[in-house]
Amino acid sequence: MKKKNIKKIKNIISLTVLLLGICVFAGILFYKYNLIDSLFEDKARASVLEEANMDEAFGNVKSTFVQIHLFQGYTDDFSVDMITDDTMTTKASHGSGNVWDITDDSIIIVTNYHVIDTLLEDYSICLVCFQNGIIRYANILYGDEEKDVAFISVDIDDNILSYEGEIKSVVYNDLSDEEVISAGDRCFTADSDAITRQEIADFEMTGNIANKLLDGFVIYNVAYAKNADIYVMLSSIEAHHGMSGSGIFDEKGYYVGMLKGVTETGNAVSVLLSDIKNAWSKCNEQ
Repeated sequence: MKKKNIKKIKNIISLTVLLLGICVFAGILFYKYNLIDSLFEDKARASVLEEANMDEAFGNVKSTFVQIHLFQGYTDDFSVDMITDDTMTTKASHGSGNVWDITDDSIIIVTNYHVIDTLLEDYSICLVCFQNGIIRYANILYGDEEKDVAFISVDIDDNILSYEGEIKSVVYNDLSDEEVISAGDRCFTADSDAITRQEIADFEMTGNIANKLLDGFVIYNVAYAKNADIYVMLSSIEAHHGMSGSGIFDEKGYYVGMLKGVTETGNAVSVLLSDIKNAWSKCNEQ
């Protein structure tokens, strides 16, 4: 009887040790692959600084900027070659944006609704020019006309994968609009040279995206825009046509808002980060 009990105890101990070993091994695998995922995600995000340094921050976030070109009003037999034809009836417009997220199969770009609203019409296409020279077609994911926020998506292909690390997504804080940035703080965005129709038709371009730093300071981190009946951020950044959708960043490189227009006095009006995050939540709920 005593021997049986001893044998039983040994079996229990062996089983316990085995289960413990399985748990430890599973824990190691979980940590390893979550660490890999974390490193992959970090590689896909722009770097942010611990100390304010606008020039360095600008260098870090340049790879998040894109230029967005839209062509509408063409016929069913449209081809990219027609883009270079000055006699075509196609209407062309362009704006800007930033990479918001990178998933396994797509690159998500945030921009203004008014930049891409023609995509909701028939016979419209959207082409996104990335900072590293890649040009790709994009489709609309979600749009909020009232808040002037939209998300568009570019499919990831083998060629884009070969440029891994050259396209980054923005980094933003999970803070209130009052805490994200304060009145008087310095902020910046990027300007880009206009991409020529020939470059778009050839699907090739050189470093024209985010090649100019435009800086200023926050006048109001949250202000009521009576004409639009929304709250916005106001800064002294001097913006111009074609920059709608450009991200506004703080001196550490955090994304804090999105340019949507200018006042009569030339100050930059930006969509609040909270409105962008809310739009993203609604986009994911679809």
